[in-house]
Amino acid sequence: PWSQRRDYPGALDFAASWQQDPEAALMVLLVAATWYGFPFMMLASTAGLKMIPQEVYEAAAIDGASGWRMFRSITWPLILPLMIPAVIIRGIFTFNQFYLFYVFHTPQEVGTLAINSFFLFSEMGQYAISSVLNIFTVLVLIVLVFWFNRGTGASEGVTYA
Repeated sequence: PWSQRRDYPGALDFAASWQQDPEAALMVLLVAATWYGFPFMMLASTAGLKMIPQEVYEAAAIDGASGWRMFRSITWPLILPLMIPAVIIRGIFTFNQFYLFYVFHTPQEVGTLAINSFFLFSEMGQYAISSVLNIFTVLVLIVLVFWFNRGTGASEGVTYA
């Protein structure tokens, strides 16, 4: 039963300590965010690897390419067009990850802009500062999207009518 587990030190002490210590809370949230985002990134990378024809690797092996050389010259360039948008999407999701911080009830110093904006709005009544934080978040995301879009050449050939 759960009542007997309370007598063992360490089982519940860790949960209380990471909620009080901002550095420990940040590490727990980092592990949770990585665990949460891993399936999406794994699915994207597996799909990219499945798209590479096996004949390309066979030809490189016949030419005497090492495993590292095949990765640098074949795998990485062919998987990059799929991984860049996946990393961008995952970065945007992570940047706006409100619910993970809210569920863990971490100290406010560890929170993201979204969680700080929520606390300013709901608990402190600072509506103007909360709005400025949200506008700042949107502006940062717009700049990042344009920067990655220009860097990857994803909009080449697209005309805006």
